[in-house]
Amino acid sequence: MTRMHFLFVTAIAASCCVLHTPAAGAEGFDGKWTGTFSCAKLSFTKGPLKVPMDVTVADGVATYARDVLNADGSRIVGTAEGTGTIGADGKVTLSERWKSADERPRYTYTASYEGSFKGTAANLKGTQAWSFDRKTENRACTIALKR
Repeated sequence: MTRMHFLFVTAIAASCCVLHTPAAGAEGFDGKWTGTFSCAKLSFTKGPLKVPMDVTVADGVATYARDVLNADGSRIVGTAEGTGTIGADGKVTLSERWKSADERPRYTYTASYEGSFKGTAANLKGTQAWSFDRKTENRACTIALKR
């Protein structure tokens, strides 16, 4: 084998390896996804939550920000930000933390969501674990996204 053939075969082999890595497969999900974030009612809220949500995916990493509303849903009291990963198979996991802006935050929560991207849609389910007034409460949430 000549040196030129060796370099050509090596380059082809390296390209194949890159194409088969999980990050390369996850790139098919890159871009902006928009949809709806919905959660069940908490004991201290007027009703269930339903707000718009945008997720940006780049190189297998998802990032997002969405509004957090007050107890009666009449105004925005903060922004929840989260991150996650997307596998080559479309499996996605997201997590976020939020706390109210008070010096000693009255309301805080942590959350995790799981689901999958399939074609031009993604559906996730998860739970928020709220802490408030020395109490804790969990609520179920769903995320529906489209390209």
